[in-house]
Amino acid sequence: MTRLSEDLAMMFFTAAGLFVIACMMLVSWIVSRRVRRKGYRSLGAYMVVAMTWGVAVAGAVTVAMTRLDKSDWWLFLGILPAFHLAIAWMAVLVLPRRSGRSFDERRNRIPFLAFGWICVALGAALGIAAICLWLAGRKSFVWMALRAVPAAIFIYLAGRQLIDRSRMPSYQEAVPLDPRPPVLYLRAFGQEDLPFVRGDAARYGAWVKGLAARTSAPGVRGVLGLTGAANSYRLNIPFEQFMEDATRERLGLLVGLGNPTDYIVPLGAIRIYVTDETWQAEVDRLARISTCVFAESTVTNAVRWELKHLRRIGAHEKLFVFTPPYDRATAYRSAFVRWLGRIGDRPPPMGWPAFREQLASLGYAVDFDDPGPGSLITFDTEGRAVLLTTAADMPDDFLAPLVAWRATGKRIGRWMPAVCPICGRTFHVTPAATRDLPPCGGCRLPAARKERPLVAWLMFSAYGLALAGIGFDVVDVFPAGSWMHGHPASTGIIVWTLLALALIWFAPTGPGPSSDDAGKEAMRRD
Repeated sequence: MTRLSEDLAMMFFTAAGLFVIACMMLVSWIVSRRVRRKGYRSLGAYMVVAMTWGVAVAGAVTVAMTRLDKSDWWLFLGILPAFHLAIAWMAVLVLPRRSGRSFDERRNRIPFLAFGWICVALGAALGIAAICLWLAGRKSFVWMALRAVPAAIFIYLAGRQLIDRSRMPSYQEAVPLDPRPPVLYLRAFGQEDLPFVRGDAARYGAWVKGLAARTSAPGVRGVLGLTGAANSYRLNIPFEQFMEDATRERLGLLVGLGNPTDYIVPLGAIRIYVTDETWQAEVDRLARISTCVFAESTVTNAVRWELKHLRRIGAHEKLFVFTPPYDRATAYRSAFVRWLGRIGDRPPPMGWPAFREQLASLGYAVDFDDPGPGSLITFDTEGRAVLLTTAADMPDDFLAPLVAWRATGKRIGRWMPAVCPICGRTFHVTPAATRDLPPCGGCRLPAARKERPLVAWLMFSAYGLALAGIGFDVVDVFPAGSWMHGHPASTGIIVWTLLALALIWFAPTGPGPSSDDAGKEAMRRD
């Protein structure tokens, strides 16, 4: 077997191994959702998932060592996911149902803060050890350092995530620090982690929290996009993380009822945990004392009661409905995503006609068509909808019209409907823009910028190939006694990285944003 055929075989089995791991991760996600549906909280679900992995790996290794010859070791890639699927299915069936609901403030027995700092220290120490091994220059040490770096990064980031989550204040701790009336956030518990904003890390990285905030830092984006295409790294940001900082700065604390199945307090809004018998009374209390009520364009059974109650007590003028800055339904056009939504209790987002019909059944009147992504809607004393702005994609784009409406009753956003003089497309502009009506954004920006979406994939592929040992053989093309020949690990990484950069540079770019995206960007600049 030639060296080239060995390298190709290794690349094939590496790709097959990554595919198997991806399938097992999908099964693990399904198992965690099913386990939580049976009444177990997040920590219990994670423990069940870890158990399925451990038993599956142990069983597959035992079968491979006792039943398979060395020439048939590749069958392990088929045995492992089969074992994992069977064990995961049995675990979901065997686990008894229980009540994982807790109604008091979250005071966990596990010291997450201490564990977080321990993980941070271990990750930093492992990273320093990897650097020392690399500088030692010996081939065996370099090999160890290559494998230590990913582990150090993972342990460090896990520790920072534990620290962030353990520092979330309770309602009793946060209220004395901000005497202003709170902002009530109404939403369905099952949709808390759905993205409100989806976009480039370079643009939205400042508004994400937790682990995603650290992986979207400018330095990390620079590593992911060495060719200037860091925008290929995209973020999914929930509403409360996106709006929490700006809301606290302009209005007050963002407060919402907590999900009784939470194990630790999620990042974002301040949580109040109440019982099934008192949650409606707590919503009534918060609605009366709050300065605003935030909601998204989705209605569930609980949200129906909340919106109807706001109308009944006359607090509907405080209600502000936000639509996401992009079309959330686009992802659900894929059959695979719809299937994931069904098994993960994540139904497709509600479309505008259905949302308007739901509002009408609750006593609200909406007499205009879909205003488009990034819209902010409020209601007057009679319950009629008032469009404050459209095409907003930053927190201040939403909150500036909101604050102006509350202070003066005037609309300063893009709410005036207009027709493009070129293509006839309907869009919204500020009242001042109607005097000299510009073309719509799609006509002004017909050639939107393009991206190279394979940047991060190719960069990590280069590192993965070098990590797997493929590419170390490239030292054979250099003369014996040279630095490259004496440092096979470093040479392999350098060569594969340069090859990845070359592929990125000459690869055809993907399609740019649609005319709607270009129009939103142009209108945002008005």
